[in-house]
Amino acid sequence: MKYNWFYYTQHLKEPFIEKIVQAGQESKTIDGLIGQDNGVDVRVNKKIRKSKISFPSRGKYPEIYDLIYRYGVQANNEAFGFDINTVETCQFTTYNSDNKDFYDWHIDTNWKTEKMCHRKLSVVVQLSEPNDYKGGNFEIWNGDFSKQDKINIKKKGTVIVFPSFLEHRVTPVTKGKRMSLIGWIQGAKFR
Repeated sequence: MKYNWFYYTQHLKEPFIEKIVQAGQESKTIDGLIGQDNGVDVRVNKKIRKSKISFPSRGKYPEIYDLIYRYGVQANNEAFGFDINTVETCQFTTYNSDNKDFYDWHIDTNWKTEKMCHRKLSVVVQLSEPNDYKGGNFEIWNGDFSKQDKINIKKKGTVIVFPSFLEHRVTPVTKGKRMSLIGWIQGAKFR
């Protein structure tokens, strides 16, 4: 399915979802970070983001990185047409109701980077069943909430690809736990 401001599909199957969850849980976990300095996340600010994150190794889990890149390329070919060339380090994120974890409005593109590339596409993979948690809604701001497409993006295995410069958030998780994988597709700086 294509939408004018994001690309949505439901192709990821259970064995691969479990592999991603295992990779995320085996990797070192830290508090969710915000902000960037030359493309590196730099600080914790629990007024903006509360979550736990880990970064599965590209060397140990190349199939995860290949999958994220394939979805990014497919969405880009069908919907966006950006100049892209690589996938950045993937991030496994857990939002837990014990802390009312959330991530407030933000964008993924760092416009002030000194690197010669920008994050152009964000790829979000839903890893939890919808009934595993309450709250934790993933929302993309399109300028007018009254006109947003109503789709079920909580279904386990759902993949959403959208331009990294669009504002988005995850609302507080009020019950249970929400898990997701995020990958960013880069390319030469926008011009």
